[in-house]
Amino acid sequence: MRHPLAALIVATTVSMAAAAAAPDNPLLARWVGPYGGVPPFDKVKVAQFEPALKSAMAASLAELDRIANNQVAPSFDNTIAAMERSGKALERVSSIFNVYTSTLSTDAVQVVERTMAPLLAEYGDKITQNRKLFERIAAVYATRETS
Repeated sequence: MRHPLAALIVATTVSMAAAAAAPDNPLLARWVGPYGGVPPFDKVKVAQFEPALKSAMAASLAELDRIANNQVAPSFDNTIAAMERSGKALERVSSIFNVYTSTLSTDAVQVVERTMAPLLAEYGDKITQNRKLFERIAAVYATRETS
């Protein structure tokens, strides 16, 4: 069993690494502009996708690990809503990556897509097969009528 402090240290390290990479990689930066921010299509280079996706997946998994290992009893807010709030960097990177793979699919984009497909599948598996996270979700579901 992983210690909650270890999870916090890993999450902080991953978040710091993502933040440090953000100035160099516009895919990891928060979107700015109207409507809550717009994608920085004018700054994106295909070579930035792989490191951005890897960094964002690691950050998301660290966030989910914190949720799964939370010592406070599972509730809608600290489990389901917390999961909804997690992974924002990956959502941003994936949004732009999906535009590239569906409409701007050059040979270079296809190389990144082939490289990242198994890693993205592994990322999804790590979430769906996270026993502690599932147990928290199940506990919230079991108390849905009384909470």
